[in-house]
Amino acid sequence: MAMVLLTFVAIPTSQSHEFYGVPTQGNLLFPDHNPPYIGSKSVIINNHSTRPTDAKPRQTKTMAPDLSLPPTCPALCRYGQYSWDEASFALYTLVDLPAEDLDSLLTTLNKEWLENDNPKPIVRAPKVHNIAGRSLKDVVQAHVDLDKEITPVSGGEAEGNAGWYPPAFIVVTTRDWADKGLLFVFMDDTDDDEGNKEDPEVRQMDKFFFGLDDAPLLLSSFIFQDLAFVDAKEQYGLE
Repeated sequence: MAMVLLTFVAIPTSQSHEFYGVPTQGNLLFPDHNPPYIGSKSVIINNHSTRPTDAKPRQTKTMAPDLSLPPTCPALCRYGQYSWDEASFALYTLVDLPAEDLDSLLTTLNKEWLENDNPKPIVRAPKVHNIAGRSLKDVVQAHVDLDKEITPVSGGEAEGNAGWYPPAFIVVTTRDWADKGLLFVFMDDTDDDEGNKEDPEVRQMDKFFFGLDDAPLLLSSFIFQDLAFVDAKEQYGLE
């Protein structure tokens, strides 16, 4: 904190003075006031801030994250040969969440699922889950880069089991997630007229917000393949 020290020196107060050779009358510093002697005085001025000490600090407005998506993401459609029955949905954050808040959210999302004797959580936070200050497109890239924890199996139709749900994930976009909900991001899973999925190069990405109370039924319906993503957006999407 910078300080400025000002010193007022003693000046005789006779009625007639010479100041740099120029005759003057009265007190040089206070012309209308002539005490017999003006003593020296030091004054410390704080030039760090002129704001009153009781003024409230300015609040910095937090910018809302960019929630735009790429048109498509074929890299998330390359896991059809694996089983997703025991996969977890990845949870990412576009805001900084304290560790206790993240733990509380994961506990809430997994509570009913684990109470039904399922062996693994239905939602987990990857090691790289904090994408705060960046965009939703960066989250998409993080999910593409995520090791899907493929475990090979033999003797079945699937080539292996995926540990992470490949074509969809969940994003925390605000610290007020309990009231504002969570964002579900997915690859469009609409079937064509013959019951097949569109080519990965043309399948679109989409998203919707859902309430925390709907999470148990919503997420388990995806695992059990009882509900399509596009239908879930219509039924559970928050305005």
